[in-house]
Amino acid sequence: LGFGFIFLFFERNAEAEIEGNTIEEILNGLVKTYPDAKRGLYDENGKLRSFIRIFAGQKDLTEQIHHKEPLDKETEILLLPLIAGGSGEEPLIPDERRKEVSLDDNEVERFNKHLLLREIGVNATVDPVDWNTWLEDVYSNRNFQSTVTGLTSDNMTARKLLERFGSQVGNNFTNYSNNEYDEILAQALSAVDDAEQTELYRALERNLTENAANVYLQDMADLVALRSGLSGLTFYPIYVLDISTLEWT
Repeated sequence: LGFGFIFLFFERNAEAEIEGNTIEEILNGLVKTYPDAKRGLYDENGKLRSFIRIFAGQKDLTEQIHHKEPLDKETEILLLPLIAGGSGEEPLIPDERRKEVSLDDNEVERFNKHLLLREIGVNATVDPVDWNTWLEDVYSNRNFQSTVTGLTSDNMTARKLLERFGSQVGNNFTNYSNNEYDEILAQALSAVDDAEQTELYRALERNLTENAANVYLQDMADLVALRSGLSGLTFYPIYVLDISTLEWT
C-alpha cells in the first residue's frame, strides 16, 4: 500500500485485498476502506497527486489513460511516492525519457525510504556548507535546526557512540539533554561487569529511541579489493586497515 508518508493513510497496513477490475476501481476501493487515503492520494481538485506512481509488476499504470484498463486476476498493485522538492527549472531528465525507464526491485526499494516532508506540514530548506563552516556553526556554536553529517569512529564500541548524547559531553552537538540518560550513562561507564554494562547500553538506546530527535545510520566498511598475489589481510570493519600482515604469495 505504498511507502514513505502515504503508508500512514492506510492505518500503517502494508497490504490490503481490494476487489476491482481496473486501477480506478482499486483506488475507489482503497478510499472506501481507508477514508484517510483520499487525502494522501488525491489533491484538492480530485486528481491523483503528481508524486504518486502506480505499478502493476514492472508496468507503470500511473497515467489516467490506464485507469480503466482491465487487470489480470490477483494483480499486485504498488503505490509509490517519488522524491519531492527541487526547483521549477527544466528537469535534467526529460519526461519522455523518464517514461521509458522502468524500476527494478532494488530501485523500488530505494524509493521506499523517501519521506515527503511538505505533505506533513514540514517546510525544509537544505543549506549545503563546507566542512569548516559546519564545524564552526553546527559543531561548535550549535547554530542549526537540523543537520545531516557523516561521522567516523576509530573505536567501534557502544561507548563511542552513546556517550555523544551525554549533556555534559563536549561533542554532543545535537544538544540532547536528558537527566535519566545522564544517570544511566554514568552507571554504564563505571560498570565493570560486561552483562550489566550491556543492559545499561540497551537502556540508553531505548532512551534515545523514545526521546531523541535524531538517528544514526551506520554504513559499515565491508568491502576490500586486493591485487592478485597478495594474502594475509585481516579485515576489521573500520575506516583504517592494518596492512602489516600483507605478503606476496
